Amino acid sequence: QKGIGGVVFGDIDIEGHKEWVERVCDELGVTPMLPLWGEEPQRLLNEFIDAGFEAIVVAAKADIFNEDWLGRKVDRALIQELLTLNDVHLCGEHGEYHTFVLDGPIFKRRIKIIESTRVLREGYRFLDISRYQFQGK
Repeated sequence: QKGIGGVVFGDIDIEGHKEWVERVCDELGVTPMLPLWGEEPQRLLNEFIDAGFEAIVVAAKADIFNEDWLGRKVDRALIQELLTLNDVHLCGEHGEYHTFVLDGPIFKRRIKIIESTRVLREGYRFLDISRYQFQGK
């Protein structure tokens, strides 16, 4: 109704997610776009890092990750550690962890976290960011 013709999704390889996306988009009359679908997760993470993006872990399943994971930078060391864990999708496709992008080549300013608290809620550990500031590059 507003002229939207398509919606972009970041799903990589969970068939149930793809089926949901396609069903909902079909109901809404929009085209689903899944540019990452079928891509290799480790290659995607390395490409993200190599492109100059900076992200940190802000949520993680408590039964898999301890609180030390909160605030960790997404880098090659994190990838190597994730590869050692059983039943964890490298990109967190099953909701194992979530990230927050602080900076990247498309950002005019970077985000600096000033104050945060680690909290446990409903089986997840969260980095509750209470103060931040934008910084020039």
